[in-house]
Amino acid sequence: MSTFIFVGITSKNTLCKVTGFNISMQKNDSILLSHTGLKYYYKTDRKIFEQLKRKYLSKQWSGANFETQIKEIAHNIRNTKSNQTVKQKKIYQPQQINLLSCYGL
Repeated sequence: MSTFIFVGITSKNTLCKVTGFNISMQKNDSILLSHTGLKYYYKTDRKIFEQLKRKYLSKQWSGANFETQIKEIAHNIRNTKSNQTVKQKKIYQPQQINLLSCYGL
């Protein structure tokens, strides 16, 4: 059995909370895929970028310039996270105990 010790590496969640894609190229406190990450995927992995574009860019903005598309994709990812949070607050009142969260689910 091998034991690995990593020195100088801070624990950071490097996956976007909405898309599940790697966001390690962004600021350390990022939790969602942002303009920086979208531009990174455009340059390095066009397949992932096109997948994100299909899912998070409305047809209204499909003919817009690149910068506008990036802005709108990031905006829709943030809205998705915000909508999830609002929905959770409506379903589970803050004072109500959520058994699933107690068990880490």
